[in-house]
Amino acid sequence: MENERRSDVRDLINRSYQCFEAGDFEAARKSLDEAHALDFEDAEIRSALRACGYWFQRCRSLEEVSGAEAKGDYLRRQWAGYE
Repeated sequence: MENERRSDVRDLINRSYQCFEAGDFEAARKSLDEAHALDFEDAEIRSALRACGYWFQRCRSLEEVSGAEAKGDYLRRQWAGYE
């Protein structure tokens, strides 16, 4: 049972990373919430939830920035603040 649960958690985490790559932070959050319900002590899940929330908010703010150069500068500053 433990191996099956761990496998389910790993699948959900992997699905969330695919959603990250696609820029779909809402779907990523849903997968991470499901994984967190299965294993609330997993450090990778907590870290991914933090990243998901951070980048979700930044992408929403990015919609208000006009111009490719300004968008690039904004994302670069946000990345520096995230690290």
